[in-house]
Amino acid sequence: MEQENDATLPQTKRTVFLALIGIVMVALNLRVAAVAASPIYGIIAKTFPISNTWHGIMGMLPLLCFGVFGLFSPWINRKIGLEKGLILSMLMITVGEAARGGLSHSIYFFAASSILSMGGMGIGNVLILPAIKHYFPKRIGLITGVYLVLIAVSAAIPSAIAVPVTHSMGWRFSLGIWSVLALLAALPWFWLIHAPVQADQKNKSTDYKVWKWPVSWAIAMVFSVGALVMYALIAWLPSILITSAGKSAVTAGIMLSVYNLSGLPHSLIIPIVLTRMKKPYLIVLLGSICIITGVLGLAYLPSSSWIWIFPAGLGAMLVPVGLTFVSMRSRTEEGTTALSGFVQSVGYLIASIGPLLVGTLHSSSAGWILPCYFMAITAVIAAIAGIIAVRPVFIEDMNKK
Repeated sequence: MEQENDATLPQTKRTVFLALIGIVMVALNLRVAAVAASPIYGIIAKTFPISNTWHGIMGMLPLLCFGVFGLFSPWINRKIGLEKGLILSMLMITVGEAARGGLSHSIYFFAASSILSMGGMGIGNVLILPAIKHYFPKRIGLITGVYLVLIAVSAAIPSAIAVPVTHSMGWRFSLGIWSVLALLAALPWFWLIHAPVQADQKNKSTDYKVWKWPVSWAIAMVFSVGALVMYALIAWLPSILITSAGKSAVTAGIMLSVYNLSGLPHSLIIPIVLTRMKKPYLIVLLGSICIITGVLGLAYLPSSSWIWIFPAGLGAMLVPVGLTFVSMRSRTEEGTTALSGFVQSVGYLIASIGPLLVGTLHSSSAGWILPCYFMAITAVIAAIAGIIAVRPVFIEDMNKK
């Protein structure tokens, strides 16, 4: 009888502290494999050939892996639980990073180990949101904001230090060392497997028909537009600035950094504000307007490009908006997992075509106006989808199998 009571005890301070450390550590690993190699491909190519085609394939792998592996995350949560799922995620990153740094002697092995690592990131992307809801049900906005800021940090630091670390210790060390960070991130979750949880937070074997719920698709569209435009601009903004605005390569690189950094404040603020607003649609509308203003400004007034990169960067707020909606439109850990898996899988798969399609439109039109119109049109789609996404309904109330 006492054991049953123990199983329903509120979470202890130690449990909450370990969960916070676990979420922070997981977040710091969720972009490393996607960015750590790209600055040093030229150096890696001295060990084994990397063609332009493979370079392009490696550029698309992160988003594809996020989408594909994210589809399996709800099933993983149902079969082994949230904590074990996050351990699996971190161990996949650990093995993948260690293998591609220590054992790669061909682009094929390098790509395979990258898929393993990025697949772990895809699982972690999905399971981190229900983890936040599970352990911090009253602080969802704040912890989600912290998580999103740390995601940006996990993308910025590895890419910034990759070249100097490679020059000092070699490219294998530069890539393989990140496996240690992923291994450390798994440790808090080993203890949390046996931590006491509240009875209403236990996993149940329920399979939600997420793809049949219009709100799921609406949230996925908001999220995917934010990710599509963001990754398209990360890929092509320097080229736009050099060819249309006459900027030097150095200046274009600095402006790309400014574009990326302009998204940090809203990554923290938006989830907090969104969970407290009576009219959250205003945030969706603001993000859409920012994208339209930024990309059309770059198309028609490139000489003022320093002005337009700021609204363009703020438009990336649709990514945290979409992720926050996942928690707002679900009540339980399981519902959050199902919705997170669907939204991120669909979103990242759609976003993966963004850089390719923008490049194709540029090549076919010999200019940037058509690609910028394409990105502006996607923002209009997000604004329309947002009308449905903000409906105060919950996935648990939909029909289940």
